[in-house]
Amino acid sequence: MLASAHRVFVNLRASLTSNNNTAVVDEVERGEDHIKAKFEDAMNDKEVSPAIMSAITEAYISVRSGHDQMRDIKKAMHADK
Repeated sequence: MLASAHRVFVNLRASLTSNNNTAVVDEVERGEDHIKAKFEDAMNDKEVSPAIMSAITEAYISVRSGHDQMRDIKKAMHADK
């Protein structure tokens, strides 16, 4: 997971230095996809206690919202090209 986060950071940093807003949004949205998938995996874990599952589910609402916002921004930016 740390290697994946590092790759996202490296790709984001490269995108920022190129002054390419579309590339930055693409990279952030890709990171949001990864985070959302990890939360979905956690929500399918049957060995998690009810209290932990409640915390995961509550945090997932925010993760999903952030993901959806970046997805919409990405679609809008690519449509403008």
